[in-house]
Amino acid sequence: MPAATQRMTGTEFFKTVTTWKWAARDSLAVKEILSGDLPSFLKKFVAITSEITDSTGKIHHAVFYVAPDYLSIGTDDDWARIPLTPMAAQKLQIV
Repeated sequence: MPAATQRMTGTEFFKTVTTWKWAARDSLAVKEILSGDLPSFLKKFVAITSEITDSTGKIHHAVFYVAPDYLSIGTDDDWARIPLTPMAAQKLQIV
């Protein structure tokens, strides 16, 4: 694993966890994500606007902020899409 000052690449992540069970893999993924180990394109959310008309005719507007791709770990040059269990995903609050 890289030193604390370096970011883990996607390749390094999968080489590290290739034989791990899901719980250990999820723990490392959550640690890396919460430490900011994401490619830069995932750090800017995109606004999606929506509106719906309810049964009374009132229009409701909403804005959802979404990532432009699947959750990933790594650098801009070497990143990997990371599947997470719902338990691990609930631990993440990326702002």
